[in-house]
Amino acid sequence: MSVGRRAGLGILCAAVVLGCAGPVQADPCTAPVSGFRAGQVVAGKVRYVGDGDSLCIGRRKAPSTWLEIRLANVDAAELDTPGGKRARRALAQR
Repeated sequence: MSVGRRAGLGILCAAVVLGCAGPVQADPCTAPVSGFRAGQVVAGKVRYVGDGDSLCIGRRKAPSTWLEIRLANVDAAELDTPGGKRARRALAQR
């Protein structure tokens, strides 16, 4: 893993640790992703953990401002498959 990738993952893990939200049934991330480019650094409080490889961050409480983050090079079980809830809990705990 490259230094840049490790640093990005470290920042993301720190963000997850600092602000995991409670469980929600549907993915509430609805902020538009236009204007962002691959590798761009974004920051915000973790508002929602969808499954083992996706989460939402946002600076405000309104879900319409939350941006969905998909973790690169992470292949976690989907929430509705065996191991999915365990993968979600593992990401939320980080």
